[in-house]
Amino acid sequence: MYSILRATISIKHNVDIKNFSNLIAFLKRQGEGYRSKKSKVLTKEDFNNFLLQADDQMYLALKVILIVRVSGGCRKDELLKDELLIDNVEDLGSCFKICISDTKTKRSRTFVITKGLVEIVRKYTSGGLGGGDWVIPPPPKNFSFAYLFLFLVNLVGDL
Repeated sequence: MYSILRATISIKHNVDIKNFSNLIAFLKRQGEGYRSKKSKVLTKEDFNNFLLQADDQMYLALKVILIVRVSGGCRKDELLKDELLIDNVEDLGSCFKICISDTKTKRSRTFVITKGLVEIVRKYTSGGLGGGDWVIPPPPKNFSFAYLFLFLVNLVGDL
């Protein structure tokens, strides 16, 4: 808390609070017993369990989103904007090559999805849930580009 307060006061008021010993003592007393909250972390085991156990009929799109976000270090916005178009995903047989051209950091990035994850992504991109169900809906005729996750735009608020 001290470092945040010191930085804020220094930036906004150009005052160094290191010399205010009473303030430092007060902040130390206020901070006694405080425990910081630990962030929940998705472990490799959680990742694998979800991919293996979750029903494809219901969770296939979420599996692919998880694979792409983890494999490519993608931000949520990169899944929804022009950065991740269907045209930017190339099926090379043993792997998928994904190119994201315009990222938040203004640097294009290419990554590969390999191993057992390929079959999950292939099932999604080919619409292969059986029975001819389309997983990726065809884009409207007046649409100039097709987002890879177009139909999930309203669902990704918490992803």
